[in-house]
Amino acid sequence: MSASGAIAQGRYEARPRQISAGIKRLALVYLWITVASIAIVVSDPAPYDALILGAIFVLPVAGLVVFPRGLALYLLLWTMVIAFGFIASTQAVVIGNPLSHMAITLYLALSSVVIAAFVADRPEGNTRLIMSASLFSATIAAIAALIGYFALAPGAYDLFTEFGRARG
Repeated sequence: MSASGAIAQGRYEARPRQISAGIKRLALVYLWITVASIAIVVSDPAPYDALILGAIFVLPVAGLVVFPRGLALYLLLWTMVIAFGFIASTQAVVIGNPLSHMAITLYLALSSVVIAAFVADRPEGNTRLIMSASLFSATIAAIAALIGYFALAPGAYDLFTEFGRARG
């Protein structure tokens, strides 16, 4: 029987697209690097901002996210916040600042939905991946801040402190 005949009789089942293990592994490494880059903020936007935008597209394409029903309410709430925020932006005298703020809010909302869907796919393993990258990032930031605060390297104080306080 042809595929069109099977569809006509209602027996056709769509098969999920198979993603190779290598692609999934590369996507996981990409996400780990993305989360680990949180500590690097030299200018705005930070490298994390660009990398998380990529992760918003990479994780679903690699098949590493699942959108459970509970996430639909979360997405709906963010959609309402974003929509009403953009509507409210039209009332501003200078529209550039509110639109910039809402665009940043949109990207943060999208990234939170994708990361939540990523964690929902494999809660324990994916949370462990995010936490290991966060711990690595925090450790590097703390070491850099201490090196700067105590001026343990030439020029480190100017690079890693601000207003007499460690930053990292």
